Amino acid sequence: NGATCDTYYARLHGRRVFIKRLKEKYRLDPRYLAALEKEFKLGYRLEHKALPRYISFEQDAIVMDFVEGVTLTQFIKENPEYFSLKKNIDRFMMQLLEGVKYLHHNSILHLDLKPENVMISHIGNDVHIIDLGFCYSDAFNDTIGYTHSFAAPEQEGKSQEKVGTYTDIFAIGKILEYILREYIEEDITFREFMEEKGYDNEKILSQYENKEYDDEELEHDFDDE
Repeated sequence: NGATCDTYYARLHGRRVFIKRLKEKYRLDPRYLAALEKEFKLGYRLEHKALPRYISFEQDAIVMDFVEGVTLTQFIKENPEYFSLKKNIDRFMMQLLEGVKYLHHNSILHLDLKPENVMISHIGNDVHIIDLGFCYSDAFNDTIGYTHSFAAPEQEGKSQEKVGTYTDIFAIGKILEYILREYIEEDITFREFMEEKGYDNEKILSQYENKEYDDEELEHDFDDE
């Protein structure tokens, strides 16, 4: 369960589905109802292996495909040595970047990427990105929140400027830092740790780059609200 929604699983036509319903205290709040409807309308048109398929919208709930797995937070607790192998980190990062790139190519900024919104499947350890409730797009340009510990500077405080694709990339960097935190010695920086392990940050980001869209098209000025 999340901060604003309760979650359940059920069976629809013989298959398991995931139901996300607003908590009782938010069910009559137009802001949260609008955010839930926005999530469905944006999610319904997406089709990518890193994203669950949205099935229907039911007044104050969303029905979507059930992801057979656990959140990244839980996965690390259950598999503490998994990310000690560079190949596993590389695979995780490439899948996460591919999923986020797909969102960006569809003019959607997630804006709440964090370990609780990234799931790892039981079979294959594949990445699934969930919860578009705080996302931004040209058609739905209102966003009602973020998670402080994974938010980019432009999302916080009175100095909020423009968010863009770079806002999600910042959060991905924070997720990577979160994963590797237990392997980092206290007397070295995160950047030094990455270099010591042989990571090429430019090469990682080059996997994400695509010249078919302009980042400025996805910028959002909070000062207009």
